[in-house]
Amino acid sequence: MLDALSPFYYFFVIGVLLVFVKSPLFNLADASWHSATTRTINIDGLRGILALSVFTQHSALLHGSLIGLSWPYPISNLFNQAGQASVSLFFMITGFLFWRKAIETNGRLSWGKLYITRFFRIAPVFYLSISIVLFVVFYESHFQLREAPSILFTEIAPLLLSGFYKIGHLINGYPFPGEINANVTWTLRYEWEYYLLILPISAIFARRAGWHIWYAVAGFVLLTIITIRLPSSHSAIALLEFFGGMLCASIQERFAFVMGKRLNFMLSFAVLLLLMLLMFFETAYQTAPFLILWAIFLLITSGCSIFGLLSSRAARRLGELSFGIYLLHGIVLHAFFNSQGVSHFARSSTPYFWMMIVLVGMASVLVAMAAHLLVEVPGINFGRNLSRRVVYRHEVME
Repeated sequence: MLDALSPFYYFFVIGVLLVFVKSPLFNLADASWHSATTRTINIDGLRGILALSVFTQHSALLHGSLIGLSWPYPISNLFNQAGQASVSLFFMITGFLFWRKAIETNGRLSWGKLYITRFFRIAPVFYLSISIVLFVVFYESHFQLREAPSILFTEIAPLLLSGFYKIGHLINGYPFPGEINANVTWTLRYEWEYYLLILPISAIFARRAGWHIWYAVAGFVLLTIITIRLPSSHSAIALLEFFGGMLCASIQERFAFVMGKRLNFMLSFAVLLLLMLLMFFETAYQTAPFLILWAIFLLITSGCSIFGLLSSRAARRLGELSFGIYLLHGIVLHAFFNSQGVSHFARSSTPYFWMMIVLVGMASVLVAMAAHLLVEVPGINFGRNLSRRVVYRHEVME
């Protein structure tokens, strides 16, 4: 009998869901709205694997609660890294993509266009997730006020800022409402801080040819030293993760080369060895595991597809759906396991639990697909059109 948190179950869930999204049902998830952009295929595929990995970590945590363990309860390094390392790599992806934009424009980004498009890229699915959370809260409260309206307002109002504040510990008397969507929205604050503060300051150093790489190196080294001295500072490690992505963008711009198939194959083995090394660490939020992840990300942004996994159509489709999977999978988990019948079935044996997780994963991907087509893409298109009008009016006025 396999242990409940055996690595087999991680690869089983990921493998089945990759096969699932290869079906014609997901043809509409093929990249269409950004087909003209220069984002690398590997990064699109990486997003998809990362989103599923976060899902598996939360599934492992759910297993602990089902069998009656008291929080916090330990899970294996693999499942813990599946979530934490994925968040770290998501931050590196953000740093990579937007620093590359800064380099390409010599630090003269269209800030109005950037913020409008970012808001309408993030906000629609975020508000969908939060709306479902609030509906569940009030449904469980029988749609009755259990707090003073003024208190309820202070609990809900911060959530209107598109992820800048995470869900509080109480809404209308309902304890820990963030658990409904697996408390995933905390990462959005760091994203917004990068867009609003770090990127504008950094862009100044992209205005002179060659400066961007020295700035990225300096920030990377300085923050590495800070995280060594302050290992418990999550803000410092998050900032280092952004700078890790930025340094990869600078390296790619300065030393760009085409990776051949043989080198790609060899470096894929290097990535596997680095991932095995990562499994010796309980957390990704420390300097040493970060450096391992950074080396992996550098190889990926240099063209390593990990034996073709990241460039596969299934991974790229999941990449298109990754934001919806990330923000909505917790709600699907909650909906399934809130049923006593499902919970009883899942508790009856480890294979039954992971069979149910596969079904929840399929449902999460389908929900993300619907959100992508009905909410995410329309929001992206609206933001693009609005940003064009705003920029055009600004240019006319000048």
